Amino acid sequence: VAIYDAVCLDQSTGRSIMIEYENLAKEVPDPDSFTTQDYLDAIDKQLSAISAISFSKKSGPETVTVAGQEFTRVVYTAEANGATIEQVYYVRREGKFMLGIIASSGTTTEDMTAYEKNFAPLS
Repeated sequence: VAIYDAVCLDQSTGRSIMIEYENLAKEVPDPDSFTTQDYLDAIDKQLSAISAISFSKKSGPETVTVAGQEFTRVVYTAEANGATIEQVYYVRREGKFMLGIIASSGTTTEDMTAYEKNFAPLS
């Protein structure tokens, strides 16, 4: 269902970036009509179902350009056990797949949206 193209983790801080493709044909009944907003709504629902972590939307959805492509970005904060992390979701549809880039601050206080400039299109 999901193909993880890259999973990068700084083990000392927990900061991470993941790139994944989700096969909509295996996830939803009508993949042709499934939108980016539907996908973001599903993320909201999944995050709110995690009882051990309190997620709240910090910003978004908003359209941003990453590596020359338009993505929809949503920024969340997550609180658990006295710690707060930032998670940023970048989402775009690629045919029958949903492409997601998920960046997490781990134990740092870093603004994870700053990593947008580190992505470049392949030439």
